[in-house]
Amino acid sequence: MKEFFKRRGILLIITAIVICAVTIGSLYASGNRSSFITNTVNTVMQPLKKGMKAGVDKLESLYAYIYKFDTLEQENAQLGEENAALKAAQDEAEKISSENKELREMLGLSETIRELEKVDATVTEWTSSNWASTFTISKGENGGIEVGNPVINSSGELVGQVTQVGGSWSVVRSIMDTSIKIGATAGGTRAIASGDFELMHDGKLKLTNVPSSAQLVKGDTVYTSGAGEVFPPDLVIGTIVSVEKESSGLTDYAIIEPAADLGNLNMVFVITDYEYSG
Repeated sequence: MKEFFKRRGILLIITAIVICAVTIGSLYASGNRSSFITNTVNTVMQPLKKGMKAGVDKLESLYAYIYKFDTLEQENAQLGEENAALKAAQDEAEKISSENKELREMLGLSETIRELEKVDATVTEWTSSNWASTFTISKGENGGIEVGNPVINSSGELVGQVTQVGGSWSVVRSIMDTSIKIGATAGGTRAIASGDFELMHDGKLKLTNVPSSAQLVKGDTVYTSGAGEVFPPDLVIGTIVSVEKESSGLTDYAIIEPAADLGNLNMVFVITDYEYSG
């Protein structure tokens, strides 16, 4: 754009000089110098002045547009940075609020199940495959955690069991893991809650070893039975969403919806000891 205006301006100037030279030469030849030269020069220069003024006005308008565009671009960039900062602050506030809520729930839990000795920990990583569902927590041997310890959420609902322990970390298999077996009870019937290949991807687990005479219904709550003294009794596992018949026809099984929201699990309690009353 600058080169265009520059070339055009030079051509105008050269044209004006040539016209002036020819006119002046003619005047000298005719002898009428003063008034004729003045009139002719003014006549020739008038459209040139108008053209130059129009060009200057266009250049000024173009400069003003570019300046305004740059200013708007800078303002937009600044607004973008401010919006990003506000979004980050909002996300941090929501995270703190969520953590505070969970801590309050934990404090309430500590008041209601004093007979359980517990260690609180944070979930640091989830790992899942076609058959396994595990997560890592931020406490280990240094926190008194051992392999086999049950793990609950802030509401006292069962979420899994410790399978590996390091100095400052532990691995927990969730209640949907296909290798877990939990003594359970529902509707007065004792059974076994366990993970299932097909159900795990739907976020559910299975209640097996249910006699066909059992009166299980949709909506029944499934609790730990305390059998084997591995898990404390009366921890909530989940709710029955359907009751089905095994292919043999001799026993029933039920599908369980976990009570704990495993997808949004951030903090847990590891039960390191409890008093078993039988």
